[in-house]
Amino acid sequence: MTQLIQANFKSSGSSGAVLITRPEPGATATAALLAARRHRSIIAPFLMIELLAVRPFPAVAACLITSANAAHAIPPGTTVFTVGDATAARARKTATAPIYSADGDARSLATLVIQNCDPQDGPLLLLSGESQGL
Repeated sequence: MTQLIQANFKSSGSSGAVLITRPEPGATATAALLAARRHRSIIAPFLMIELLAVRPFPAVAACLITSANAAHAIPPGTTVFTVGDATAARARKTATAPIYSADGDARSLATLVIQNCDPQDGPLLLLSGESQGL
């Protein structure tokens, strides 16, 4: 795929560009950051984010989110653990309970949850896209 993209750039006389495959919101902001650094970009999302209606959840000890797009579904009053600071910032706009950022990746999120949650407190809720997650 990379060779095909490079070949298309060369045949069109382009000196190259950065292919942005992330969906909106985010793709346009990424393109703007690249433009500020004098890089040309092509936005070609592989996914489209569609916020779905949230079904009621049973009581949970905490909520885990790995994407800022899941922040709208945080149950009121539920402690939140996020994979990173950008996701935590979005969660703070909607959540009413403490929010903790792992500031890293899935492994650091798991470590943070293990350090702060007691299995006796109840189940954890992982918010994710449809057909995504664990």
